[in-house]
Amino acid sequence: MRPPTGWSPLPPPGRLRTLALATLVNTVGSGLWLTGAALYLTRDVGLDATSVGLALTVAGLVGLVAAVPLGALADRRDPRTLRALLQLLQTGVAAGYLLVDSFATLLAVAVADALLTSGNLAVRAALVAAVGGPEGRVHAFATLRAVANLGIAVGAGLAGAALAADTHLAYQLLVAGNATTYLDERPLAGP
Repeated sequence: MRPPTGWSPLPPPGRLRTLALATLVNTVGSGLWLTGAALYLTRDVGLDATSVGLALTVAGLVGLVAAVPLGALADRRDPRTLRALLQLLQTGVAAGYLLVDSFATLLAVAVADALLTSGNLAVRAALVAAVGGPEGRVHAFATLRAVANLGIAVGAGLAGAALAADTHLAYQLLVAGNATTYLDERPLAGP
């Protein structure tokens, strides 16, 4: 069955489309990183799987605990400005994975990444609520979830090429590609 004429996976032009495009770009990076992180850290960096698992688990727990206070901060500050700052910081931290050479540096970068990811998600929720308004926020969240799934799938496909190449350069490009996706300035065009 063909989609109707003019059909697009993106919402019509406006603030929700702007946020959807930013979400698409960011989640392509997420797909790259989520698919390739373990192999990059074990095969290219040379860390053992137990160290990688432990560092990422600790970072995940820190990010989970930080979500509530970071969400409260997002409610008190301008979400566009805060999101822009978090995106810029996350660019640097995501690129920091290129410097990982030990468990200690992995833990430091992963914890910083988890904190920024939690903050970014909290701020994104505030932006989505503002863009969708009381009547449209459920639709906005659903639209962005679908776009995020598409972005992660595209990123995972791109990561597959790096994993198939299994070279230092391919892994470095995977990490740099993820970091670059945080430079997207569309979140600034929110409400």
